[in-house]
Formats: sequence, C-alpha cells, structure tokens
Amino acid sequence: MKTTTNSNRPRRRRLLGPGTILALILAAGIAITGRFANRPQVAPEAGRIVFEADEKGHMRRAGSPSASKTSMPILWKPEPGLLLEHSDKLHINPDQRTKIQSLNNKWLTAKAELEVEIGRTQLSAGDRVKTVDSGRNVTPAEITTNLQDYSQLSRHYNQLRADFWNKSVAVLSTAQQNQIADIQTTTGRTPKP
Repeated sequence: MKTTTNSNRPRRRRLLGPGTILALILAAGIAITGRFANRPQVAPEAGRIVFEADEKGHMRRAGSPSASKTSMPILWKPEPGLLLEHSDKLHINPDQRTKIQSLNNKWLTAKAELEVEIGRTQLSAGDRVKTVDSGRNVTPAEITTNLQDYSQLSRHYNQLRADFWNKSVAVLSTAQQNQIADIQTTTGRTPKP
C-alpha cells in the first residue's frame, strides 16, 4: 500500500511493525524450546542391536553393551635378559647371574640369526606375491602358501624364546620364581594364559 506524504513522495508502509516481528520471534523461540524440553531422554544405544563375545569367543546378542570395555591383554613374551634387568628385586646371586647371562647370550645370538632369516623370508614372500599378481588379485590360498616359511620361522622363534625363558626361570629358587608375577605387574604387562 502506498500513501503520500507532504513531499508527495510515495512511501511504503510495513505490513508488520517492529513490535509484531519481535513478538513472533519470541513465540517461535518458546515453541521450539518447549518442543525439545518435553522430549524424553533417549539413551545413545537405543534402537541398536548389540552383540558381544561370550567366554568362548562366540558372538551373542546382548541386551545392552557391557559397562566396562575390556581391552585385550598385552602378550607377555619375556626373554632371559628381563631377569637380569630385575636382578636386584629377585636377589639373584652371582652363580645364578652367570647361568642366566650365559642363557641370555645364547638367546641373543639365536634371536639375531632368526631375525635375519625372518626378514629374508618376508622379502622372498613379498617378491612371490608380486610375481603372482600380474594384473589380478592374489587369492588367500596364494598368500598363505607364500607366507608358510615365515609362519614356521615365527613359531620357531617363539618356541626358542620360551625355551630360553623357561631354562632361565629354572635357575631361580621357588621364592624368586614367585616374584616374577610382581615383575609382570610393574612392567605393565599381563601374563600369557
């Protein structure tokens, strides 16, 4: 709507005044706030189906997620040198120290040789995978075949480490062996089941 003023210029008249606009904004704000305030609180997991592993490792449906998230324990794969590092706490005598040091030296020599061989096997397996993959995907069976040598060496490495550890622990007295659990706790590792 146009009206004229004293200067004969057309002036536009507003449909809504500043008070009306302010009232509409406040009403919209109250309506939005009221809508969200009356909403029931919903748990973040609502509507989700939760599965958890049972004690045997099988996935089972759970009513709700466990309250405590448990992480996998760190594997504790000790070497004879660990006993020497904690010799003060274990009260290792000079004779025990000599025997453990001898076992540790043998382990370190065998370990170095095995690590070189494992590295060579990894490179060899990688080269075989590259030659097999001539523009096509490698099958899981081909990967397994190419990594068999590596897997055997890895198992041999772990068995040899465990043997040297067990021989080193056998040098200790029963009281000293019982203190190894304290060492596991202080190093932040959990024992292998």
